[in-house]
Amino acid sequence: MIRFLLIFFCIGVHSLANGVSWGSLTSIQQEVLVDYRSVWHLIPAEEQSVLEAGAFRIGKADQNSLKVFQDAYEKWVRLSSGEREELRSRWDAFMKLPLDERRRIKMGLRQLKKLPREKREFMRSLILRQEGL
Repeated sequence: MIRFLLIFFCIGVHSLANGVSWGSLTSIQQEVLVDYRSVWHLIPAEEQSVLEAGAFRIGKADQNSLKVFQDAYEKWVRLSSGEREELRSRWDAFMKLPLDERRRIKMGLRQLKKLPREKREFMRSLILRQEGL
C-alpha cells in the first residue's frame, strides 16, 4: 500500500512539474481562462498546454476573429451529443486523409467561402445529398 501511495505521489509530482503553472500565464491568458483558475492544478499537463495555446491565440485575436470564435463555440454548445460525435468522426476521417488531400479540401473550402451565400447553400445541399444526409 505504501509503495502504491509513493508511486502515485511521484506520478502526481511529475505531472505537476511538467504542467503549466497558473502564475506563468500572461494576464490575458488568465483573463481568458478565469473559469479554470480554481481547478487549474487538476487539469492534466497536456490539456493545460492546449488551453494555454488557445488562450494565447484568443488574447491576440481582433474583434472580428473573436466574434467568429464565439459564434462557432455557441454553435458547438447547442449541438446534441450525437451531433458532436458525428462531427468528431468526420474530423477524424478528415485527419486520416493524406496531407495533400487535406490541403486540396481546405483550398476548396476557401474558394467556397468566397461565393455568395445562395451559391454556398446550393453547393452545401449538393454535397449533403451526395453523402446521403
